[in-house]
Amino acid sequence: MEQAQVDLFYALFGCAVFEARQFKFRCPGIAPQRERRRRARRIIRHCHLALTRSCGRLKPMSEIIFDAAVTLNGYLADENHSLQWLFEVPGAQEPDPDLLPRNVGVHVEGASTYLWLLEHERLIENPHKWQDYYPGITTYVFTSRELPIPEGADVRLVNGPVAGVLPQIRGAAGEKNIWVLGGGELLGQFLDIDAIDTLALTIAPVALAAGAPLLPRNIGSDRLELAEARQAGPFARLVYRVRRAS
Repeated sequence: MEQAQVDLFYALFGCAVFEARQFKFRCPGIAPQRERRRRARRIIRHCHLALTRSCGRLKPMSEIIFDAAVTLNGYLADENHSLQWLFEVPGAQEPDPDLLPRNVGVHVEGASTYLWLLEHERLIENPHKWQDYYPGITTYVFTSRELPIPEGADVRLVNGPVAGVLPQIRGAAGEKNIWVLGGGELLGQFLDIDAIDTLALTIAPVALAAGAPLLPRNIGSDRLELAEARQAGPFARLVYRVRRAS
C-alpha cells in the first residue's frame, strides 16, 4: 500500500474510533456499561473491515523519478548539450540494468535532451531503434518548437509550465512510473510543485569546465533523505527520497 493510502487509512480509522467513543457518551441510557463498550468495539471492528477492503481496492500511485548521470562537478551535459563525455567512461556503453528505473510508462525530457538522442542514435533515419529502446513508453518533450518525431514513436510535444501538463502526464502513465530524464530546469519545475518522489544520480568520474547544470535551484538538506549510496563500476550511485516542501 502506498504511503498516501496508509495515511488515508489511519485518518479514517481515527475518525471511526472517535465516533465510537462519542457513541458511548451520547447513549448513556444503554445499560449496563459493559453493553455500551461492546457496541463501541463493534463499531470499530466494522469500520476497520470496511476501510481495509476499501484501501485494498485502491490503485497504487505511480512515482515520479528523476534519474540521470552527472559529472563530479554537477553537469548533465556539456556546453553543446552533448553526453559524449559520459559514453567515454569505460562501461558506460552497457549500463547496469539495476541502475535504471523500473516499471516506467512515461519519459519526460526537454528539447535539448531529446534532440541529442535523435542525433546520437540517428533515430529519425532508423525509427525501429526507438521501438527497441523504448517499447510501450510515451515520451513527453517540453519545447516551444516543432521537432521531428521518429515514425511510429509515441512522442508528444508539449509547451508551458510543468504544472499545467502534469495531469496529462500522470494520466498517460497510469499505474506506471514517470521518469524525468532532464534537463536541470525541467527538474527544477517538477521540484517547484513538489512533484518529484525520488532523485537518483549516477556520478561519473568526469569534470567539465562548463555545461548544463544539474539543478539551477536552492534545495536544502531538509528536503532530501539519502536512501542509497554505493559503487556501480566506475560510477558512484546516490539515491534520495524527496520530502515535500514545508
